[in-house]
Amino acid sequence: FGASRIGWIWSRISTAVPKKKAIVELVKNMMAHVDDGAAYTGKCSISHSACREDAEEVARLIGEQIPALKGNIVINNIGTVIGSHTGPGTVALFFMGDKRVD
Repeated sequence: FGASRIGWIWSRISTAVPKKKAIVELVKNMMAHVDDGAAYTGKCSISHSACREDAEEVARLIGEQIPALKGNIVINNIGTVIGSHTGPGTVALFFMGDKRVD
């Protein structure tokens, strides 16, 4: 798989956008770009910066949309280098998606 097919979406959960809306939009964007839509069986992982509950909610919503991923999504912490740039409240979502067009 080429790097151009790796889907990634990140969102900094902030007070500018209600948290629940940002989480729903994150999953909605994934569903718009993920290979095979609700039939996706590939890998999916979530990284977060000091907001595990938000990451778990994203995983729960994805599991509702893509049954094969329910309970199979890896959740990790964002490292210190990236986290120092994004700050707390960042959720990053990784999956195989449609080809990027630059």
